[in-house]
Amino acid sequence: MENDTMSDVRESEGAEEPRLVKQLRQLREKVRAGTHRGERFELTVAGEELEETLGWYAGREANAPFRELRVRIRPEGIEVSGEVSLGGLRARVSGRADIYLQDGVPRVAFEEMKMGETGLPDFILFQLEDQLNRQLILREDELPLIVDELELGEGTLIVRGSLR
Repeated sequence: MENDTMSDVRESEGAEEPRLVKQLRQLREKVRAGTHRGERFELTVAGEELEETLGWYAGREANAPFRELRVRIRPEGIEVSGEVSLGGLRARVSGRADIYLQDGVPRVAFEEMKMGETGLPDFILFQLEDQLNRQLILREDELPLIVDELELGEGTLIVRGSLR
């Protein structure tokens, strides 16, 4: 029972792939076809889709720092909460992150992270950020897209760029 914005959930390497909005399905088909090089794209991703995608990546990695991730996209940043694992310790955390481009590749930077009411020290934030970015890392030459712009809105992330 597929509607106009979601596709069926698929199996991949034992983890459920995230549902793809129609825009992302079409973009993925163009990338796979390899016949649309240089074509511009604009993709709007809602908070639930970002949450599901990050959860899918985390589910594929045994050493993923985050589990049960919840995401809320705001113009001033991304609010996150979930269970974090660092050095064998697991704890519930919440905080705020920013998403930015580095050499055309999206990256995450934690602005603030708390365990309850206690803020996590910067060295832990840097470790979490490093682990997350390493798991999501795609070298610029491996990314089938050139991302020129990321725009945070209320509940949405807009990605603009062109196909390689």
